[in-house]
Amino acid sequence: MWAGVIAVLQTISMLGFSVSMVIVSLNIAVSLYVVSGLWFGLWGLLGSMIGMIIGNSIGGMPISIVLLFQICTIFEITLPMWAFRKFNCDPRCRDAKSIIVFLVFGAILNSLIGSFWSAWYVFLGQTAPQFWLYGVFPGWFGGEAVGRAILGLVALWVLSPFIMRFRGYVPNEPGRWLA
Repeated sequence: MWAGVIAVLQTISMLGFSVSMVIVSLNIAVSLYVVSGLWFGLWGLLGSMIGMIIGNSIGGMPISIVLLFQICTIFEITLPMWAFRKFNCDPRCRDAKSIIVFLVFGAILNSLIGSFWSAWYVFLGQTAPQFWLYGVFPGWFGGEAVGRAILGLVALWVLSPFIMRFRGYVPNEPGRWLA
């Protein structure tokens, strides 16, 4: 189910790609798939990767670039997943520690690495000109960081209490990655 949600959101974001390259940096799917590891552990990672492959492919991105993006997707989901387990954080983000860990690992560090990776591989895949690597990176980083910080935190505050009741939820305990 999560793969379908991510696929639809990514397709919408990718179809906006031809209108403006700024829309890609405000990608809703990317903002929300970061929290999937906090809720569903490795199943969230797998579902998000499948959803991103489907959404990017429908959006017209070459399959070679789509698959290279998945290396970054692994990093972007597992980094906050690892940090929440390492620092014993609550996915509902009801305390300052959980919010700060999410902002640092789920928004800022993720967006820094993810934006560089994305701009670099779009350039290498020859789907965009060279200026993307230098000119678009700051906007891509800013859009992703703000989107992840706002949408990610709102999703954690609003949806976590409901998701934590379901069988597929994986508690953020050290060493626990599967339901």
